[in-house]
Amino acid sequence: MSLIALVLVTAVWGITFVQVKDAVAIYPLFAFLAVRYAIATGALGLVGATRVRTLGRSGLGAGAVLEALGGLGIAGLFGYLLADDRSGGSAGAAAR
Repeated sequence: MSLIALVLVTAVWGITFVQVKDAVAIYPLFAFLAVRYAIATGALGLVGATRVRTLGRSGLGAGAVLEALGGLGIAGLFGYLLADDRSGGSAGAAAR
């Protein structure tokens, strides 16, 4: 069963790659990512809402720390890509 799920996720991921590439070509990158992450947050929020309610204070605190670290990592990556793109480097171009 897990192998079938893995194959299905891989197939969906591969199919959406071309669609995302085309969407980024006509839609601003950061706006596209904001919409994409908002949809993912909503979907995961629906699935995990009951579990979040059962977390204690320490669980919520740990989740907040992990979220902050993840946000800093994403912000750092975007900052790097933007700075490199403005300076004519190749990292910003490689992300497109």
